[in-house]
Amino acid sequence: MPDYQLPASVTVAVAAAISATVNLATSRQEGNIKLEGPEDEQEYDPFNVTTPEDVSPGEPVDGPQFWSRV
Repeated sequence: MPDYQLPASVTVAVAAAISATVNLATSRQEGNIKLEGPEDEQEYDPFNVTTPEDVSPGEPVDGPQFWSRV
């Protein structure tokens, strides 16, 4: 076994343990996401990304033919 494999594996294991510890310690401090705001801000929906092009009719897709080519 080369001389550097044992120290490298120990370093990687310690880094993973520190990363997991920091991740667990900081995840408890995070709050829940609140999607509702004041009454005057509820009209604006930042997740409304639908455009007229998204719902306009297009050419129908033949499902079996499409999936046979995929």
